[in-house]
Amino acid sequence: MNELLPQVAQTLSNLELVPRAELVDISREHTESKDIIREVFKRGLISSEALSKEFSNRFGTPLFDLSALDPASFPDDLIELKLVERHLVLPFYRHGKNLFVAMIDPTNKTALEEIKFYTGM
Repeated sequence: MNELLPQVAQTLSNLELVPRAELVDISREHTESKDIIREVFKRGLISSEALSKEFSNRFGTPLFDLSALDPASFPDDLIELKLVERHLVLPFYRHGKNLFVAMIDPTNKTALEEIKFYTGM
């Protein structure tokens, strides 16, 4: 089985978090990161908590519970909703020219580049 997989599926396979055969099957129907991850959760292949912890450890990104923050304090005027929905990102804090964004897929460099371009940050 030597099929090319979308980046997030390849990452899940390389980290041995989800069986490659399952990811190949999912990738036949879904090509976007958010859809692949949703399908992985839907099939019960890994929980969102386990995936978040694993990505945090593997990529050296912080992990925290967004529900501990007050949503009213989120900078909701910086990114259009369509961009948030397309990439499943959430801007949650702004400090000067820095915007802190929670994202479901830390391998999605396209999302970060689009956010940088759109916000100028």
